[in-house]
Amino acid sequence: MIGRGGIVRFNMAHDFKFNIKDIEALPEEPFRLKAIAFHENRNMPLTDLSRLNQLMTLEELILENSGVTPTALENIHFKKAFETLRIVRTPLKVSNLKSIQGLEFVNTFELTGSQIDDHFEFLKQMPNLRSLEIGDISPSTLQELSQSPLLSKSKLRFLRLHYARKFDDTLIQQLQTARPGMTITAKGPGIKNQYLGIPVAKLAADQLLKLGTIMKGNVRGQGDQNFTKEHLPPDTVPFTLNKVILPQGLELTPEIVTALDELPFYHSLEAHKVKNADLLADIPVLRLCSGVHLDKSDITDAAFEKLVLQDPDGYFNLDGTKVSSKLIKQVDHDYPYLSIFSNHGKAFRWLVILYDQYKKAQQKKVNSPEEQSPPLSDEEQLAFERETAEWVIKLGGRVGFKKANTRSQFADSLDQLPAEPFRIL
Repeated sequence: MIGRGGIVRFNMAHDFKFNIKDIEALPEEPFRLKAIAFHENRNMPLTDLSRLNQLMTLEELILENSGVTPTALENIHFKKAFETLRIVRTPLKVSNLKSIQGLEFVNTFELTGSQIDDHFEFLKQMPNLRSLEIGDISPSTLQELSQSPLLSKSKLRFLRLHYARKFDDTLIQQLQTARPGMTITAKGPGIKNQYLGIPVAKLAADQLLKLGTIMKGNVRGQGDQNFTKEHLPPDTVPFTLNKVILPQGLELTPEIVTALDELPFYHSLEAHKVKNADLLADIPVLRLCSGVHLDKSDITDAAFEKLVLQDPDGYFNLDGTKVSSKLIKQVDHDYPYLSIFSNHGKAFRWLVILYDQYKKAQQKKVNSPEEQSPPLSDEEQLAFERETAEWVIKLGGRVGFKKANTRSQFADSLDQLPAEPFRIL
């Protein structure tokens, strides 16, 4: 993907990296790709993205102002971890997405108004869509959305209008009537980021903060914020969140849980000792959390299993709960990307286990130099490089290599390998 001009984000066992543009920056230790972005590369057509089908934990694909072709996405299959798709300013139309499998996992979808050519039928393919971001949409297209029965049947919580113009208040009211509980924001030339209509997210935050909740977040232009009942989010300017901390021992109600789901997404939820914790299993926003702390809560096996099915790549702190050892062992076996901390022990992510094996192997090499094979001669090393490159290509892979006094190149067929000596990157 980097060889095609892509930028990647990935997780390692104990760290993460983002905005990686160079192959040389990839680590030797195992890692998992989480996001791939193609920005401003219209001159490099993307005709085949089928390799995405092999990425089990890909969360985000950004095709922004890129040369992606409609055929590139044919028969792509996103997995359960997938969350965000952005196709802004590309030749794609939403009708080109029909052959994609896994769009039911999409949480955030961003596009421009001119790419909507199916009367919002794509909402059927994205039944769990939570945030729809549309750039440069016309009032008539927005009017069509307000009248579509698909909007009222959706799970949308946020409609974000970019490069926006001024919209009639009646139209905004129609949208929020069709989908109650949906926050609408707009920004554009001469328009600061602002709420339109009822600021649902702001009201939900106020409700939770007045109960003693603490929220760590950010307001653009004002920096990081600690929101409390004494310091509420702004009335007119949208905010983002990083962490939500519920009061210890809070007794959850359907109203509280709805308010939690109406917030902008957050990376972490701390719900220590909460009661009626099973209600949390019904809010989609928890799927986006990288950490859910339910220690000493009354969560049950059934609710925890539902949370796992919703987020099989998450982290859950279940210390002091009655979630059974049997279930923890079962989900540890069934979901290799899951991480759990509980009074029955820990369940480590597959990547942590691989990293430990990698470190032991590296240490063994250091401690046992006499067992290492003698170094290859120059001729033997170059022959090995060629044999390895041919092996990778025959398996359907792609090889980066470098010849003397030339820049890095790539080959995905045997005839693209040079006759002269080269080294694999």
